[in-house]
Amino acid sequence: RAGLPVEEGIGTDGGSSGTNYGTLDYSKLGTGITLSVQDVSGDPQGSVSSPTGLVANNFYGFDTFNGTASGSDTFKQLSAGNFNFNGDPNGSNTLDLTGAPAGITIKFVPTGASCLASSNNDGTATLSGQVSDTFQCISQVLSSGTLTFDVSPGQDATLSGGGSGTLVLIGSTTPAVVDLATGTVTGGSGAGGAVYDFSFTGMSTIDGTGLGDLI
Repeated sequence: RAGLPVEEGIGTDGGSSGTNYGTLDYSKLGTGITLSVQDVSGDPQGSVSSPTGLVANNFYGFDTFNGTASGSDTFKQLSAGNFNFNGDPNGSNTLDLTGAPAGITIKFVPTGASCLASSNNDGTATLSGQVSDTFQCISQVLSSGTLTFDVSPGQDATLSGGGSGTLVLIGSTTPAVVDLATGTVTGGSGAGGAVYDFSFTGMSTIDGTGLGDLI
């Protein structure tokens, strides 16, 4: 958006492409943000706004983004690229990949102690040669293209496959319960007694545990 302040995040490489990008940190802010980022000619750039109008910035040279302290944050990836998205630990945060290439695989990992909201999850978003993201404290993942979600017991984000997503249930030693009418997965058993307890929309394929799931 023309005329807005521009934050510069290029690190010690003096502005050359590909290395030493900065961290854009909004953790002192008390309201949620919407951050959009894309790779332009090898360098990340984008914009940040807030519903209250308190934040209105353009930026370039950042590839790591820390969300707010007490608001719900939305991170939008608008192209291929390698980014790190860290949501508000107390909020309900969204990772929006509707502008990224199709074919990404989302894999959830055990949530760190810093994520205080029960619905938040950590993980990765990858697509060979195009996307290599990490995310923390995310409760909703959106996509409009083909997306694969690898979900272990204990993850409870809301997943949107955009109508052509693939849901893969991994890491369970007992059957899961998949309710297609309500779009929920429960049951199963994973490390530390964790169970499935999440909702989904827009999945065209569901690959169960292989243990006699109830669907």
